Amino acid sequence: MIKFRIVHVILFVCVILSVFVGCGQQPPLQITIRDSLATAFIGKHSSVLIFTNLSDKHLSVTLNAIARDGKDKRSWTFDLLPHERNIEIGILETGWAFESGETIEINVPGYGTRTEKIP
Repeated sequence: MIKFRIVHVILFVCVILSVFVGCGQQPPLQITIRDSLATAFIGKHSSVLIFTNLSDKHLSVTLNAIARDGKDKRSWTFDLLPHERNIEIGILETGWAFESGETIEINVPGYGTRTEKIP
């Protein structure tokens, strides 16, 4: 009877570990978005982020901006159609002046997150 319970405990631990470790999980696909920067016409030190969808799929993008000191963080969601050219995101669209030294996170469900620092 004790051996039977030990086997049950071992099986239970194995199941729990496989759930938390992610047995057989596929790594996220590489994000198929090209992003670049341009100087904004409004605001001396702000930038405009330019996104291009290089894939054949409609992508829903979440963009997070994190201030240099890490105290302020904002998020926006926008759609990129397949092979869409140059969606510009800047202070006019978001109210956020993307400035040098800030961090942006680009997240696309199923593709993971890419983190970049604005030069």
